[in-house]
Amino acid sequence: MKKLSYTVKRVILTLLLFALLMPAKVSGQTSPTLIPSGKYKISIDLSSYNGDDTLFGATLYLKKRYWNSEEGILLDSARVDKKNKALFLGPLYPLCQYPDKEPNIFTAGQYDIYLKGKVLFSFLYSSMDGKNFKESFRAIPSEIGFQQYERVKGRKEKTISENDIFLNVQFHTKLKSLEESDSTARKLLKGYDKAFLVQEAFKARKDLPNSLICMMLNDLSLLGTEERRAIALADERILYTLFGRNALDSRLLGASLYPENAKIIVDQILKNRYLTYAPLRMATLKRVFEYFAGSKYMNDASTGVYVAKNYILKEKDLDPTLTSEAAYYVTVNEATLVGKKLPQLSLKDTSGVIRSISELMGENSIIYFYSDDCNYCKEETPKLIEILDNYKFSPLNLFTVYTGTDRTKWKEYVMENFSTTNPFVFWTHTADIERESDFPVSYGVTSTPKMFLADHNLRIKGRNLKSSSLRHLLERDETLADLQKTLLTVLFPEKESFSSSDIDSALISVENICKENKLIQDKEFIRTAYINLASSDYYPNQEAAAYLGEKVICSQKEKWEDTVFTSRVCDAVRIFNMNKLGEKAAEVQLYDIADLPASLLGGDGKLKVLFFYKTTCGVCTRMLESINKSYSKFGKKVSFTGVYVGNDKSTWVQYVAKNNIKFRQLYDKEQLGGLAEKYDISSVPHIYILDKDNRVIAKDISTEDIATILEEIIK
Repeated sequence: MKKLSYTVKRVILTLLLFALLMPAKVSGQTSPTLIPSGKYKISIDLSSYNGDDTLFGATLYLKKRYWNSEEGILLDSARVDKKNKALFLGPLYPLCQYPDKEPNIFTAGQYDIYLKGKVLFSFLYSSMDGKNFKESFRAIPSEIGFQQYERVKGRKEKTISENDIFLNVQFHTKLKSLEESDSTARKLLKGYDKAFLVQEAFKARKDLPNSLICMMLNDLSLLGTEERRAIALADERILYTLFGRNALDSRLLGASLYPENAKIIVDQILKNRYLTYAPLRMATLKRVFEYFAGSKYMNDASTGVYVAKNYILKEKDLDPTLTSEAAYYVTVNEATLVGKKLPQLSLKDTSGVIRSISELMGENSIIYFYSDDCNYCKEETPKLIEILDNYKFSPLNLFTVYTGTDRTKWKEYVMENFSTTNPFVFWTHTADIERESDFPVSYGVTSTPKMFLADHNLRIKGRNLKSSSLRHLLERDETLADLQKTLLTVLFPEKESFSSSDIDSALISVENICKENKLIQDKEFIRTAYINLASSDYYPNQEAAAYLGEKVICSQKEKWEDTVFTSRVCDAVRIFNMNKLGEKAAEVQLYDIADLPASLLGGDGKLKVLFFYKTTCGVCTRMLESINKSYSKFGKKVSFTGVYVGNDKSTWVQYVAKNNIKFRQLYDKEQLGGLAEKYDISSVPHIYILDKDNRVIAKDISTEDIATILEEIIK
């Protein structure tokens, strides 16, 4: 054969070299041609492995950690020889790819050695300068119940290696997992826990300041400052470690547990000035969003929406899938975040009448979306009914929404499933058979069942609830109510009278309690205090309620969201302040049954009983029999006056005759006497007892109280 010329040889060598450097095809994809950061040589001695007597022929796998992958990324494999040893000898060129399309080469990160699907141990490689990695590891005889590993040190090696520390930490972590059940593990751990971590952290900080083990121990031992943690969370190497994601997740867990600080924590993570490595920034952003979007904590939805709107939807060149997921998440969640008002919803009930969410009144309202063909609904609905049956705290609304389109099945479902023995549950059953509303979007109903809990302001207290979490929220309300009741008993004890300074002092205490106890909101506490005091039979408490309502509620209406509540309080305060105990009753010019002018109080110098009533009031009619008896008994010494507060005179005259009323009867002819401005006639019956000087002795009492009070005075 003819000898090849030097030029031809050079061309052939160039072509061969080019062929070797061509990208390898894996799974139909082409890997990019990039220079690896360094070759590796990893030897593993399993001679003292506690498992099978021989592992000859078994395959070990080398996997690199990637924090968005649960199993890691396969790099290499090695066979165990007859001496129970294996050798990973790193390839010159990349063989496969990372999920982020970077070449899968031996770079800085965390690596796992797998055998038969289980991790034997992990090691770290921190170098960023492309040096070759050469390490030897071996199994150590162990009686603990799991295998321990150590790094084989070189003869002249004097400094500590990060893998010496990392293997020690792994052994310590496994001991902790056996602490409860293994006496040997407990003995080894005694006096070894916190001190060990601190000791190892100081070693790493001193000898290995820029290593991955230093970052990990700073986080675990809480020795790292916020600045150090910010730097660590921005180090591109932690993208390829398990503890990198764990460090991030620990910050995110803090945001879940303390939702009031969630947005601050998120901003600290995503606005980290050190976070400049694009792949890590994108992976961090994705992880933060996925953490909150997939969280079981209902308050995290608000943080998920915040991340989506303020970061993902404002970022350029993001994965389109992530962007679309974020946009969809905002659409179906933003309107129903905890603390927001229930979106307006008006649907037809089973009788075809339009019923609205805004009509709901009371302390709590449950909004329940369900379908007749939903198996989970069939499990959840009976649990919901059981909760309603046992709920005795306060009136409760249940607003159900059938999400199907079959009217017959809807009515059958309501009849068969929604019934309770609790008389204080108010039902509203609705559906959108014709699909005329947007409830699937406004309430994010992508599946059923879906349940919300709202407070008396129709603000959302719970979202995407299961029956167990609903029960927890309602029980927490009961516990909080008991706590408030106990505190109110201390702040407003029953005593003969309350001065304004007493109540002002109590209000200061309320403010301080609310600051100290995050569960108690000042307005909610004031609201509870007012309701409890106003509903008390003890008059000083009623006085305290009136003062509280006037000073804190009526004078600050703009600060209260519940306008219905404030309106009712102000009416109640106005009425309470009419003709207060101990004060002179207001005089009013009225007419008697013969249409002759007559004053309400007169000047006869007698004790007086005033009875305000209507002919249409059943309670009033039942009380008349007892009042007639009191009149027969005390009529010579006590002046009895009935005041009709209606406007149908002929009916009133017939009513007086029918009920054989013998004491004086008056009415406000054509409502010109001003009775409504001086006495509460909005609801009846009302009974007053006045002394001889027309001062109020008793008001809003029962007919049984009349005889008791009069006998006490007359004797």
